[in-house]
Amino acid sequence: MNSRRQKLLKRALIALSLAITLCMAWVTLDRVSINVVGQPSTTGVIQSQMERPFFESLAASTGLPLDVHYRTLDEVGFKDTYQLAMLKDGTLDLVSLRFLQNAAAEPTLQGIDLPGLNTDFETGRAVVEAYAPVIDRRLQQRYGVKLLGIWTFGPQVLFCRKPVKALADLAGLRVRVGGAAFSPVIEAAGATPVVVPFDDVRDALKSGMVDCAVTSSSSANFAGWPEYATHNLSLAMQLGLNGYAIRLSVWNQLSSLQQQTLQDAFTKHIDAVWDYARELHD
Repeated sequence: MNSRRQKLLKRALIALSLAITLCMAWVTLDRVSINVVGQPSTTGVIQSQMERPFFESLAASTGLPLDVHYRTLDEVGFKDTYQLAMLKDGTLDLVSLRFLQNAAAEPTLQGIDLPGLNTDFETGRAVVEAYAPVIDRRLQQRYGVKLLGIWTFGPQVLFCRKPVKALADLAGLRVRVGGAAFSPVIEAAGATPVVVPFDDVRDALKSGMVDCAVTSSSSANFAGWPEYATHNLSLAMQLGLNGYAIRLSVWNQLSSLQQQTLQDAFTKHIDAVWDYARELHD
């Protein structure tokens, strides 16, 4: 009997030792450094109140051995059209990927938010669920990048320096767009599309370089567009979809359990952003 107890005790001690070893391995793993570039600080509350806090607390909230270095796009000072190239060459590890601005480099990004496709949140989420795997496969094949999820700024509408009550009123005007993919809609209305980086739009409206510009209401208000764009056409033409993408070489430094923990954190964050964007729009 004593011998049996001794064997059971020995097995229990071995199991406990193994559990402690696994726990210590989690704690003592080499830390993974992640250079993150987020949205421009001028894009508004989704960046400042949702995105930045998420990344700055990511290591603590997940318990993962991460050293997260978060900066906004304007802080690093490069054009948003280069995000995929900088992920591919290893300059960046994770980006808040601006789909419209990177659609020229990767056309599959354009397909998920074509003008007129996503005019409400329900449609947008359904399209994302169906099309996100296509984007993920493409990014992994061409850029060595994994898509962690897709979120929205909210409906993209027009802000103008003069009265505009319908698309027909755009005839003869110069309209700022975030990327060339939006240009056919503007041209069809008889206007001239002008690609201008978001951070430069307020000055472009002020100087009269453009007569109108397209973005979400929350971003326009935060960036001060209404000071010069005194009229608004609340016709939703896109949903302003963006994503989070991480280099596979960084992702693969994590164990399968750690990868799931990180993915779960992004999924929860992205769900909260969708809800927040809806609140801002309503």
